[in-house]
Amino acid sequence: MKTITFVLLLSLTLLTVPAMATATLVFNNFPISGQIQGWPINITTASASDSFIVPEDPLINTVHFGALLASGDTVTSVDWVIGTVVGGTLGPVLASGTGIDTRSGLVTNVNGFDVDEVSFFIPTFDIDDGTLYYLTLENAVSANGGLVTWDQNDGPNSTLAWYDAGAGPVPISDGAGGCATSSFSGGTGGGTCSESFQLLYGPEPSTFALLGSGALVAFLLRRRAVRR
Repeated sequence: MKTITFVLLLSLTLLTVPAMATATLVFNNFPISGQIQGWPINITTASASDSFIVPEDPLINTVHFGALLASGDTVTSVDWVIGTVVGGTLGPVLASGTGIDTRSGLVTNVNGFDVDEVSFFIPTFDIDDGTLYYLTLENAVSANGGLVTWDQNDGPNSTLAWYDAGAGPVPISDGAGGCATSSFSGGTGGGTCSESFQLLYGPEPSTFALLGSGALVAFLLRRRAVRR
């Protein structure tokens, strides 16, 4: 009986392994640079938007983006909007909400800022291929109350990014100093002015919890039956 119980638990556990590895990358504007510029997303009335187009009709439920923060600080939440206009709230909004950080530290840049990858789940929804959408980030909160900025990487897959300091969104243009005059290390020039972010579709933590709970219940029921 113990052997059967072990096999059952092992089988249920193994079911979670492929689930954790099946996240599909829907849109990719990485890598995270940390060396060009960071656009504040936790200053009152300030927000940043970046564009994306997907090649097919996918589901998405996860966002990853690059953030620059003071050394030792972390992002604890960020408001997000996905819509068909810059800023999101002025036109059709597909989805919006607040994401909770699952931060992973990357590097510290030359000016002493931490460069992190921030990840959060969003409600699963379907987006249309060939349609221009915008991801907007704002009202970020950090653990130490420091500045949170969205990393500019001038990645190749986004067409244009926008920044709104309270007077309306302005495109981040590629001028003589690059896509931005940066307080961090200066613009690079010649690239598409965009921010580092990815959109993915994969199993949410609740999926893992459900599978884990199922394994535990199966184990307890089996153990009770054996004792009888």
